[in-house]
Amino acid sequence: MVSKLEDASPSKATAVKSWFVRSLTLANFSTNMMDFLVSLFLIDIALTFFGSTEPVYVAYTSQLITVSNLVSVAIGLLLSVLCLKFRYKTLLMFGILCISIGSIGIFLAQDFILLQIFYPFDGIGTILIGAMAYTLAGEYLPIERRSKAIGWIVAGSSLSGLIGSIVINQFFGYALGWKSFMLIYVLPISLLALVIVYFNVPSQEKIKRNLTKKEIGKSFKQIFWRRSSGACLIGNLIRYTGAIWQIYAVAFIRTKFDLSISIGAIIVLAGMIGLVGGMIAGGHIVNRVGRQRLLVISILGVCAVVLPITFVPEAWIAILLYMLGGIVGGFSFSTNINFTLEQTPKARGTIMSINSAFIYLGTAIGAASGGLVLALFGYQILTFFLVGLDFIAALIFAFVSKEPCQMPKLP
Repeated sequence: MVSKLEDASPSKATAVKSWFVRSLTLANFSTNMMDFLVSLFLIDIALTFFGSTEPVYVAYTSQLITVSNLVSVAIGLLLSVLCLKFRYKTLLMFGILCISIGSIGIFLAQDFILLQIFYPFDGIGTILIGAMAYTLAGEYLPIERRSKAIGWIVAGSSLSGLIGSIVINQFFGYALGWKSFMLIYVLPISLLALVIVYFNVPSQEKIKRNLTKKEIGKSFKQIFWRRSSGACLIGNLIRYTGAIWQIYAVAFIRTKFDLSISIGAIIVLAGMIGLVGGMIAGGHIVNRVGRQRLLVISILGVCAVVLPITFVPEAWIAILLYMLGGIVGGFSFSTNINFTLEQTPKARGTIMSINSAFIYLGTAIGAASGGLVLALFGYQILTFFLVGLDFIAALIFAFVSKEPCQMPKLP
């Protein structure tokens, strides 16, 4: 037998308020506010806590991201069980609260140890918010609205990075300092998201807190019994390992064509605008094209656009390819969430939690392996390596995973 995409029940659809999607988008917006802090102020943070900008201290400071990613992977795996015992809304609000706590802790931190303790709160919050926001959209929105909503929710995170980088450059540089960004920008937005989510996102009517091991195992069986959903998670792990190309591409373009840091910042902003646009557009067309088809096409499109970047002779061509890569990549990211969300309609919270952990793990592996390949072989081999990972992910999505409406029911 073949199952159709599961729609939201009439009672759930009725419970959704007009600000439901906006609330989830704002919640996801709050997840990316700190990410650019370490990238832009890495040297300043090292100077604040170590009194030096020597490479060894800068490298040590950069491990904040590594620690945060590892904590996020662990929380994502734990969340796959927690979402069976707690309401999605409760976990979502706790995630937003973690970001608020992290911003206060970072602002008050007097030494690097405290900074290491409070910075991972952002990663914890990001995992909780991302997984639960997508799950809530899947649970409460009818199928014809769900894909568009996912496009906006996914774009919320990237839009946060875009706006946040502009705000940091304009107002929180050397004038106000990097710590003030936590108190003046991150904290108010996260608290606002907390309030709006509280009033506009419905809670599940019933939740069973005393689950047996058999009941928990049944939820995981929903995911790993089907070859399609398991392959989807592996494909996402590989896909996000290769997606690290966005960081190295700008570094290569600046190095090869001797461009200033200000031009590099403009390139990054242009790429992010394209990324946000692609995410929103992908959510609008995915129902017409098909989740699997659009996902595979968009990933292959990224491969076709990114690979020539290290070979073109003119800077403007490389920049144009980078921007196109952002747009096509945006299509793939929003479609990817839509595709994964529908793999197991009865275990959405669990699969999205595991998926979030896999995404963070893939990003961490991509950063580590990408740096090693770059150091040993240079930018061109690195590009082949990362594009090759994207291509492998596309093959998995095309030939191992299946369109959700074509998957057989569990026995």
